[in-house]
Amino acid sequence: MFPANQLVVSPQEEQQKINFLKEQRIEGMLSQMEGVINAKVTIALPTYDEGSNASPSSVAVFIKYSPQVNMEAFRVKIKDLIEMSIPGLQYSKISILMQPAEFRMVADVPARQTFWIMDVINANKGKVVKWLMKYPYPLMLSLTGLLLGVGILIGYFCLRRRF
Repeated sequence: MFPANQLVVSPQEEQQKINFLKEQRIEGMLSQMEGVINAKVTIALPTYDEGSNASPSSVAVFIKYSPQVNMEAFRVKIKDLIEMSIPGLQYSKISILMQPAEFRMVADVPARQTFWIMDVINANKGKVVKWLMKYPYPLMLSLTGLLLGVGILIGYFCLRRRF
C-alpha cells in the first residue's frame, strides 16, 4: 500500500500512513474485547474545500460479535475509547454498527460407533416412521407371513432329516 523504497513522501501520504496506523491500533483494541469476533475501523479525515471550512473528521466502526455476549452494553465505552484515540474528534461523528454472528458455540460430542443401517435409518427417520404409521396392518401381515414361511421351511427340513 505504501512503497517502502520511496525516499520523499508528500504530507498527504504521511497523513494517510498515520491514519492507517490509527485505524489498525483501534481495531486491535476492539478485537481484544470479550465477545468481539471481528472489528473494522475507518477514519475519514477532514476535507478542505476552497473558500470554506474543513469538514470534521468522522469514524465508522463495524463490530461482529458473539451473540452470547451483550455488546450493546459496551456501546458508550467503545465510543469513548474511539473519541479519546483520535484528537479533535467529535463524539457525534462516531458511527458504530454491531452485528451478532450467525453461529452458536456447541460443545463437542464424541462420535459413537454405529452400524451403516443405523445411518440409513437416521437419515430417513421421518420417511420410515411416516411409512410405518401409514401401513401398519400390511406390515404386520407381511411379517407374520414371513415368520410363518420361515417356520414351515425349518419344520420341513427338520422332518426330512429325521427320516
